[in-house]
Amino acid sequence: MGTGGFLLTTCKEVPENLDWDVVCNASSAAGNYILEANMLTCTSAMEWCKRNFFREETDFYGKLDDILNGIPAGSHGCMALPYFQGRSTPDWNSEATAEFAGLTLGTTREDMLKALLEGICMEIGNNIASFEKYVPLHKILINGGLSKCEAFNQMQADIYGKPVIRMDNAESTAIGALMVAAVTMGEYADVAEAFDKIREGTGSKEYSVNTEKHAVYEELRAKMNERYLRENA
Repeated sequence: MGTGGFLLTTCKEVPENLDWDVVCNASSAAGNYILEANMLTCTSAMEWCKRNFFREETDFYGKLDDILNGIPAGSHGCMALPYFQGRSTPDWNSEATAEFAGLTLGTTREDMLKALLEGICMEIGNNIASFEKYVPLHKILINGGLSKCEAFNQMQADIYGKPVIRMDNAESTAIGALMVAAVTMGEYADVAEAFDKIREGTGSKEYSVNTEKHAVYEELRAKMNERYLRENA
């Protein structure tokens, strides 16, 4: 959840039904493969919103939790398609553009902000659904700049319909590289053991799914996808 939203999961072999909606690569952990998907704009879209609608706010990120918690799921009818730099997975559409829909005279900049973050998460939810065509998923581990926002992490759990976990030390890329190097050097038998040892004592927080909000978001995600298809037929 940094500049973009990048998703990874592992599998033991290349899926037989592999389609174009994900990328499959060899893993740095021997004997494994990774499936990849991405959302091209995440924090970068947030910065666009901040720059254009909240430029006078000196503590924008400090107020983000209160803003998101103060608006119900669905942002009072405002919906955002978050394709500021086109769309990659699942359909590789470089011509896709962002838009806001459902605006009325009652729509506030706070509604638009939450709608944008909901749209980002719902697009990530689309990619999670692509993953589930190939591998079972039980929980989502998150890291990156936006994962520092408690309300945003809870929103993710409610949209994805799966528990979301953020570890206290969320520098996953560097720690993953350390794990693979340690296994290669013979310090640990495999990556699972390296994970247990290197992550030992590291705290984490789990965000559980609010089933009522998840039902609302599933309807919204379907509407977002329908609107995207109409605009990009």
